[in-house]
Amino acid sequence: MADILERKAYDTRPLVYNLVNPDVPQALTGATVTITIVDPGGVVVRRNAPCEVTNVATGEVTYRPTSDDFATPGTYQIQWLATYEGGSTARWPYDSQSQAKIHPTVANSGPVPNYVFLDNGDLVTTDDFAPVTVE
Repeated sequence: MADILERKAYDTRPLVYNLVNPDVPQALTGATVTITIVDPGGVVVRRNAPCEVTNVATGEVTYRPTSDDFATPGTYQIQWLATYEGGSTARWPYDSQSQAKIHPTVANSGPVPNYVFLDNGDLVTTDDFAPVTVE
């Protein structure tokens, strides 16, 4: 099953991922980790971009995207690669690629969606509000 991350277009909040093997955290002692991101049209946006290993023992890594990394709304494919001292490598996830579903921002042209992502990442929909009668 693919991991799915949801963000709005141009979002630059860090991507945090826990590398597991298959359900056990992957120790990253001596490893460097990179990310490859492919946009909805199949174009490689980032190839082997460096990530920060934020917790060696639990396999937590962080990638800090630029605003251009997720500029086009749609489903992106993401793959993480760890390279260990000595040259051995491992890729995540094993069963498929992670996905990032990127939603249009309000500034994008086109129909206005009935939802919006707040800066803190929360999703708000029109269902969250009661109708208001203005007199």
